[in-house]
Amino acid sequence: MRQYATYADPSRPSPRRAAKSSKGGQPYRKSAAGPLGKYLQFSEDPSRDVVLLSVKSQKPADFYQKLKSSLGASAKHETFVFIHGYNVTFEDAARRVAQIKYDLAFDGPAILYSWPSYGQTRKYPDDLRNAEWAATDLKTFLTDLAARSGAYRVGH
Repeated sequence: MRQYATYADPSRPSPRRAAKSSKGGQPYRKSAAGPLGKYLQFSEDPSRDVVLLSVKSQKPADFYQKLKSSLGASAKHETFVFIHGYNVTFEDAARRVAQIKYDLAFDGPAILYSWPSYGQTRKYPDDLRNAEWAATDLKTFLTDLAARSGAYRVGH
């Protein structure tokens, strides 16, 4: 189960990007050549790729109830929060956090905190302003997460 908190618009279309997994299974691929141009994949296969299948809005109470349930099913009752950088769309960040969870074999729920990035290098000044704007909301979210999640440990 992947949880996320966002002030971004997850419905905004974005290019598909990724990097090949460091493990043998479940590769996260992109539609561009690797360093030597040996591999191209132009479509995603949910049986072997990290694919964002859906996005659903939740009320905070529902979010924390499902998070507590996921934490209760995990061995260590831990979660981590992934906060993406600039030039990263919501879709790319969601796939990245899923890939990190997989690569680390992380037992607990993975949470994505997304802020409104344009996902374009040339929009860095706009992304910087948006990241600064989102800082207060991030602090509020992390404070709420620590108080309401029931997690023994929250990594970020």
